[in-house]
Amino acid sequence: MLRIKTKDPKALLKKFDDAIAQKISPKIDTWRKVASGAHKDKYTHTSADQKDLAFLEASVVDDDKADIHEVRFRVTFPAPAPKNAEYIYSYYHGHMLETIFSHFNNDITEVVASPYVKTKAK
Repeated sequence: MLRIKTKDPKALLKKFDDAIAQKISPKIDTWRKVASGAHKDKYTHTSADQKDLAFLEASVVDDDKADIHEVRFRVTFPAPAPKNAEYIYSYYHGHMLETIFSHFNNDITEVVASPYVKTKAK
């Protein structure tokens, strides 16, 4: 999971969406928001070799009482998870970090990334 700490997480996620939709500059063309289907409203990378291999599910935590203000991105895979899931997880995290730092550096205060944890089959 990526946790992007910011003063206004809703505004940051809107700016991200607007940059993907090419509504604001600098525009982002390396990510797209899925418009329909099982992964609707999740984000995927647009590179030819990584497109649709994983999805980032965004959520906003804006809790004044707990002083938590962040956008969270959780990686999900189409079922079943690919054999190289750890690599794909790392790729998606790394490229999202690059996007956030290069486009929204002045809007964030800290980024926390969690490592990939394999789940055991039942």
